[in-house]
Amino acid sequence: MSELRVMNETGDSRFPWTPEDSATARELFNSLKKQGYLLYEVQGDGKGTVIRNFNPEAKTVVAVPRVVGG
Repeated sequence: MSELRVMNETGDSRFPWTPEDSATARELFNSLKKQGYLLYEVQGDGKGTVIRNFNPEAKTVVAVPRVVGG
C-alpha cells in the first residue's frame, strides 16, 4: 500500500492507494501541484526527491505547501 501525505497548518493528512487503484491519488496529486504544493517521493534512505509527475509505484509521496518568506 502506498501513501500520499499532505502537510498543512493542522499537521498532515494521509491518503492511501494501491498501484491498481491510483486514480484518486493521481487526481489529488495533480490538484495539489496546481495549488503550488511541492511534491516529494520518499526514497528508501528517507530522503525525498522532488517529483513533477505522479508515480503509481511510489511507496510514499509527501506534499508540502510552498513557504513564502518576507
